[in-house]
Amino acid sequence: MVNEYIKNGFAILDNPYDKEYIKTLKNEINSLFKDDEETSLSVGGINNEVIFKKILNILNTNEIQEFVKSLSDHYNTSVSLLPNFHIMRNYHVNRLKANRIGWHRDVASEFSYQYCKDKINNNKYVFGKVGIFLQENSDDYGGAVDVIPRSQLNVKKNILLRMMFSLRLQLLVIIQQKFLNFYKLLPEKFYMFLLSAKKIKAKPGSPVFFDSRTQHRGSPLKDKFLSNTKRLGDMHILVPKTHTKISIYAYFGSTDGADSYMYARTKRETEGYKKYFSGWVREVEKYKNFNSLYNSMKSVINPLKDKYKDN
Repeated sequence: MVNEYIKNGFAILDNPYDKEYIKTLKNEINSLFKDDEETSLSVGGINNEVIFKKILNILNTNEIQEFVKSLSDHYNTSVSLLPNFHIMRNYHVNRLKANRIGWHRDVASEFSYQYCKDKINNNKYVFGKVGIFLQENSDDYGGAVDVIPRSQLNVKKNILLRMMFSLRLQLLVIIQQKFLNFYKLLPEKFYMFLLSAKKIKAKPGSPVFFDSRTQHRGSPLKDKFLSNTKRLGDMHILVPKTHTKISIYAYFGSTDGADSYMYARTKRETEGYKKYFSGWVREVEKYKNFNSLYNSMKSVINPLKDKYKDN
């Protein structure tokens, strides 16, 4: 599984929970949202102890522990799940209006800093997200993510080569922005083929790990269903309740990966990002009853305490 992750930039793990358990958990999580248009929740802020423990358990399965350990062994450095642990609701893509048709790399902001680029290119850099999607990824309303396999590999090359590898996507973005009526003529399957992209069809509840350098997006809705929705933002769409999308997310990474991510975050002008690392530390303490998870997180972030504690 680790070899698949290294080769393709993502990996899908087995899910030990049955269909009914995942369905019940989805309904329980959905009940925590205050209104139909709320789109995110912090796992650390969930006051319902039963649901809180269920979410932590699904993020700390033997399958996830073994995969993370395999990453640690391969890269010869401690790797762990990391904050933020959060719930996303109805993270969808409107392929006709979304910026870059929804495609992005989570590592994009780090390209602005030489410090981060040096980290990204060293042999102990590990960073990404794990998404646990509590519904099927349907062709009509989505439900999980799309990825471009192997797109993480060209990040390690120089900027000219990276741009060359991105030409197909850049061309599609221009067509979508400037020639929308033409863009609409062709089905999304054609564009997926052109990008060599893959729609993740994981069993609900199965963890999907993807490298922060991998091009990905929330799976889009079909155009003909958009009239039955309400756009809540660039990447959030209120869909009929029977198609509500619930995703559990966490970061994962090594100390070098976390350092690069944190460096870019604390450079942002928004005041809240100045104490972003302190938020990580506080959140980790909320998971101290989950010993293996708590200890692994501490092993990754402790070396960064002195560097970021005063930001």
